[in-house]
Amino acid sequence: MTALPAFALLLHLLCAVFWIGGMATLHTIVRPAVAAELREPLPRLRLMHRVVGDFVRAAGWAVLGLWLSGIALVHLTGGWAMQPKGVHAMAGLALLMTAVYGEIRWRGLPRLQRAIQQALQDAQAPTAAQALATVRGRVLLNLGLGVLVCACAVARGLI
Repeated sequence: MTALPAFALLLHLLCAVFWIGGMATLHTIVRPAVAAELREPLPRLRLMHRVVGDFVRAAGWAVLGLWLSGIALVHLTGGWAMQPKGVHAMAGLALLMTAVYGEIRWRGLPRLQRAIQQALQDAQAPTAAQALATVRGRVLLNLGLGVLVCACAVARGLI
C-alpha cells in the first residue's frame, strides 16, 4: 500500500474510533456516572446536554473525516465498481449513520436546549429528560450501526 492510501485508511480508522468510541463512552460510562453523582434532575440534564453537545460537535469533524477518507479510499482503489460488497454495505450504513447524526445535531440538541431552558423557568424537568432520552436513543442507534459497519469491514477483510 502506498503512502496516500495508507494515510487515508489511517484517517478513516481514527475518525471511526473517535466517533464510535465516543458514543460508547457516553452511553456506558459518562451517563451512568452523571446519574449516580447528580441526583437533582436539572443540573444532571444541563451537564449531559453540555457533554453530549460538545461531543456531537466534535464528532462532526470525525464524520467529515470519514466521508473524505472513505471517498478517497474508493477513488484510490479503482472506484465503486471495483469495491467488494462490504464497502458498499459500509457506505450505505454510513449514509444512515450520517442522517441519524444530522438529526441529533440539528434537531435533537436544539430541542433539548429549549426544553432545558423551559425547565429552568418552570423548575420542572420531565420535558427536558424526555428530550435527552430521545438524543440518547439516537446515539445508541448510531453506536449499533457503527459496530455493524466495523463488522462489515472485518468480515470482508478490509481492515
